[in-house]
Amino acid sequence: MFTGLIQGLGQIKKTGAIGSSMGDAGARWIISIPLAPPKIGASIAINGVCSTVVTCKNGDTTGITVDYLPETLKKTTFNQLTEGDYVNVEPALKYGDEIGGHLMTGHIDTTGNITDIENQGEFHRLRISYPPAFSKYLISKGSIAIEGISLTVVMDDEISQQSHFDVHIIPHTWKHTNLQYLSIGNAVNLEFDQAGKYAVRQKMV
Repeated sequence: MFTGLIQGLGQIKKTGAIGSSMGDAGARWIISIPLAPPKIGASIAINGVCSTVVTCKNGDTTGITVDYLPETLKKTTFNQLTEGDYVNVEPALKYGDEIGGHLMTGHIDTTGNITDIENQGEFHRLRISYPPAFSKYLISKGSIAIEGISLTVVMDDEISQQSHFDVHIIPHTWKHTNLQYLSIGNAVNLEFDQAGKYAVRQKMV
């Protein structure tokens, strides 16, 4: 589990393909992270995706290796990332840690696209389009994870009539996450609030 409070900005140093029995290629990345070396087998969120640390090397910076299944590449933005790209990093939540954001699983529901970025002085407003099938999981002032960042949904009450929502970004979040490197048209990972998904599921039973 994660909380959406980004602890560091990592950078993809090397990418490579790895095979699967299904014939599709997965991916193996080496990422430098500005954090203490995690244990082998530990979970870490990369742009909101729960990832397993396969190897870890501690030098001037900590370098970790992570592997991704073909299905992960299809369901996330990871099929669009390459060497040199910056990624948001958050270690797994420990019992007793402060939950400053909201509980997240690291299992991406879908991707959205940035359709507008408005500079509001030191603040920024992002507009995100998303598949309308997921609108049932959104409420105004509810929680949403974008690229692993815990943010608050800004939208009208008639959410069923909208194919987008806004989020407002404070200066600290802008400076310390990969949002500063994204542009209009870029895809982003979305994980909708788990409590909302269970509530919708309960209504369907």
